[in-house]
Amino acid sequence: SVLMMHGSPMYFIGPGTTTGGIRGCQNRLTDIMDCFFIAHPKSGGKEGEESNRIMYYYPKSDSIDKQTEITGFAEAVVNFTDNFVPVPTAEKSKLSEEVPFRDVVTAKTVHVYIMVEQAQFMLGIIMNKKAALDMDYTLFTPTLRAILIKAHTMFRLFFGNFTQFHKDDVVHFKDRIEYFFSRYLSVQRVYNMPLLDYLSGVNFLRLDDSSLFCDIDAFTTELTEQIPAVDKLIFLYQESLLYYTVPKRDLPALFHYLSHNLLPMSLRTELEPTSHVMSRPSGHQGKFVTGPLEYTTDEQIRGEDSFPTVYLSDDEESITFNKYHLIAYRSLNATVCMFVKGDVEISRHLMRDIEGCLGTELPHLASSIADSCSKNGWEGTRSEIDFHYIYFNPSSLSLRTTFLDATTAGGPPSVPASVHKLACASFDKLMDDREDFGECCVKAESEWWIFMKKANGRSLVLFLPPSSVSNLTEIHSKVQSIIRTYFQSIFLI
Repeated sequence: SVLMMHGSPMYFIGPGTTTGGIRGCQNRLTDIMDCFFIAHPKSGGKEGEESNRIMYYYPKSDSIDKQTEITGFAEAVVNFTDNFVPVPTAEKSKLSEEVPFRDVVTAKTVHVYIMVEQAQFMLGIIMNKKAALDMDYTLFTPTLRAILIKAHTMFRLFFGNFTQFHKDDVVHFKDRIEYFFSRYLSVQRVYNMPLLDYLSGVNFLRLDDSSLFCDIDAFTTELTEQIPAVDKLIFLYQESLLYYTVPKRDLPALFHYLSHNLLPMSLRTELEPTSHVMSRPSGHQGKFVTGPLEYTTDEQIRGEDSFPTVYLSDDEESITFNKYHLIAYRSLNATVCMFVKGDVEISRHLMRDIEGCLGTELPHLASSIADSCSKNGWEGTRSEIDFHYIYFNPSSLSLRTTFLDATTAGGPPSVPASVHKLACASFDKLMDDREDFGECCVKAESEWWIFMKKANGRSLVLFLPPSSVSNLTEIHSKVQSIIRTYFQSIFLI
């Protein structure tokens, strides 16, 4: 089901939504989770009022005494460890923020707590070891931290920071996080390969034609010059990212919303054979994905016709988040998402100006991108490779992997859960090394080989099935061949 409130975005779409146009093997988060909570410790500081610290708690079936006990234990862990940890352990997230955290592992559970917004608020999650084992899911604590960070940033995308919201109206704040997280948790999935959720990358479309990228850059520059109200933008093709001017820290949550929610909704009608292109009366081959359907008049835009709003930061270091209207225009498979500051009133006249700027040029650009994609060599031959891989570039947040692909006849076999666990442990050690360059090679008991390499922050993880290599000499030769063939232009450059 789709949820919408007073011009706010369509927050969620139910199970089955694609990720960047491709599906991965996933588990429902709530099936392996004992509880999730958001606490504001200062609100429960007085004796007898400890339960006031609880801003949100799942599941609702737990008694208030149990909720108070669990959140109190989390607060005690943080306070106790602060006594002997000089600098709070922090997770350097893909959002360029230092997020203090604590991990607690017991015989039956794994607890992860993060402190956000100057440690005013705590998010916690407790995972059930047995449930995870039954589903062959590896409990990797950095991934669990990333899941909590994502939950916070997704709420912030739609409502802004906890702190200001809580300060303005505690009752309204609790109502909103109840509304948001009860639905958010119900549709959340985690990948069987935990490194994917940990990296929180973005699916970039690879363009080998540099002149085409220059055309996109010129197109977006001309757009912002002709329509000064457009402050930031994102350019997508299908459900992959091509270009953006929003701060990188906002990109993961924003891309998740666009690729999981907004674009799949617009594709429902666009992918029908009779309506691949929506022709406007003006003759333009395109449509607005957000806002009113009718914009030939000058009637004020109100109510359900209002554009969605999101909260974005001014820059990478900003601690404040400002409201923006989201105007999305789509033609063929290309979508331009434009962000206009919240204090600017969006008119139907502005929509006509935007269509006048995009309606003619965007279809031509989309056709050129389609031609380039059809010539993109190995992207369409996944069934011919005999290995799995994960490639991540933290500077761009670009993530490429075979773990999101549907099983293809003739492709490599699925990677066993035991190899997932070994890969997570090895990756954590390699990334913990302060060196910018490094590599390691590990052989699992199942005879799978894992090869990891990092260079200038970029990471490549290869999973080679038992039949492909048998010793270190062969794996070295195989890895060099793979990198030369598939990753030379994007990894070792």
